Amino acid sequence: MDRRGFTLIEVLIYSVLLAVGVLTLATVYRASVETRSFIAAESALIANRRTAETLIRDRLSEATGVVTPASGSSATLVLTSPVPAESPVTFALSDGALTMQLGAGDVAPITGSDVTVTSFTATRRDGIPASVLVEIGWSEGAFGATITDESRLTATLRL
Repeated sequence: MDRRGFTLIEVLIYSVLLAVGVLTLATVYRASVETRSFIAAESALIANRRTAETLIRDRLSEATGVVTPASGSSATLVLTSPVPAESPVTFALSDGALTMQLGAGDVAPITGSDVTVTSFTATRRDGIPASVLVEIGWSEGAFGATITDESRLTATLRL
């Protein structure tokens, strides 16, 4: 008996093995794409957080006064700048972006559109010397996963 080709059972087994292999490769590829996107989103959040924290900390350290909050907490932070043209320096939350306004200039976002700032609070802490606690909530979405973070920075006022 001359046997050429494959039997139906062999064709079915090979087809199933091929389908499992292709499905495995597709799953691994999808996972790697999602991981790469997740890492990129997390990197964007960290970069925006670092930029905003550094800018706020620098402005607080050089401020000659804190207008808002004079006491308690506020959703805005208003500082007196040593450069008269830049005074007052105002930090606020607007449409999911952290913004800064120098004097009478335009309000400019200091965070990118790829992240969302969910909260911004400045709290004046009494004491000698007084300090300001700034809390910022962050959010970033990537492939159905949401990355959240919170910044807390305190600056001692040298007024």
